[in-house]
Amino acid sequence: MISELGCTAGWFDSSIHEFLGELPRTFPSMRFSLMTCLDGNPDVQHVLQQSRKLQEFMPDAKVLGSGSIVPTKTLLEINREGEIFFGFDEVWFCPERPEIPKPDSEYLVGPDRIDKKTLRRIAPWMKRTSCSLGLGDGAGLNVAAKTPGLVRYLMTHSVSRPASQS
Repeated sequence: MISELGCTAGWFDSSIHEFLGELPRTFPSMRFSLMTCLDGNPDVQHVLQQSRKLQEFMPDAKVLGSGSIVPTKTLLEINREGEIFFGFDEVWFCPERPEIPKPDSEYLVGPDRIDKKTLRRIAPWMKRTSCSLGLGDGAGLNVAAKTPGLVRYLMTHSVSRPASQS
């Protein structure tokens, strides 16, 4: 079981783009999105400035550390207009605009699956910022979430599943 400070980690055969495409709307626990890695680059500001499509974030974006915060509603709208996450990306969701940058040394981005060591280092930040969910893709989708009750067991079950061979 990979669990720490009320957070649980798991892995799914999916991607951030697919996850966001299935999300019907924003939820109170996900009002703000903190992008901390795009296309394998943790300097999100640089990536946003280099991409015409991603520049759509700029009017609503606020800098936090090397990441960028946007309302999740904006993120969902832009993602529906065309794919913006192509793999090796990382996004965190919070109910309020976080004030503390995510630790630069820890990432959910693949190709490796999240492990106990990574969750142990990221869970205190999630707790301080009230972050409800973190997604990192690359070779599947790593997930770190605040997980009560039954959801925790579903998430931990996902870690033991074999990786897709496709």
